[in-house]
Amino acid sequence: MLIYELETHRAHLTIVDGHELDFFPVPESAGPVQGAGADAGKKAVFVQAIRNINGDKMGIKRHKAGAPKTVKIGILTVSSTRSMADDKSGQWIRKRAQKEGHEVVRHQVIPDETGTITRTVFEMIEDHKAQVILVTGGTGISRKDVTIEALRPIFRKELTAFGPLFAQLSFEEIDSAALLSRATAGLIEETLLFCIPGSLKACKLACKALIFPEIGHLVKHVHDG
Repeated sequence: MLIYELETHRAHLTIVDGHELDFFPVPESAGPVQGAGADAGKKAVFVQAIRNINGDKMGIKRHKAGAPKTVKIGILTVSSTRSMADDKSGQWIRKRAQKEGHEVVRHQVIPDETGTITRTVFEMIEDHKAQVILVTGGTGISRKDVTIEALRPIFRKELTAFGPLFAQLSFEEIDSAALLSRATAGLIEETLLFCIPGSLKACKLACKALIFPEIGHLVKHVHDG
């Protein structure tokens, strides 16, 4: 379905599958389609825009088709107060990962200590061959929050879009309190690492909306050379 509203030479285009182009410009060169009236030419431009978007989506789907269905995942909860027994966020990630068909190769809870965080991440990479590591906790701004300081300096590459995307999603749920999160992601050697807040709600948001939908696709890119 196509909905369009004309304002001189500007328009609003809504596509039912969720994609929107606000105030999509209509070029003067579009002109009317012969015998169909002035609006038909503008509508033709909209139809072409939909075709272009659908074409891009099909390309992404074809690319994702070659992505691995099963990924080796490490889960690391950073907290000086939690244990495995009450690690609700880590336990939820573990169950969700397994439900998605992935292999959880390691799940640990460690204290908020820079050296311990760095060492444990490298153990997951070297000893357990984790392709993806999800680190929860320690992403805030208090003195004890040192996860980002421990891991960002050893990123080989940073996934710079992850933090802003997560912040936007968080803002939609918790308003300006989203400022407190410093979520980030990057590559350490050939392993993808995500640093997300420790709250269960934040973990669910990051995993459902961003991480698990792309996890196989991202791993494929890492190993494509």
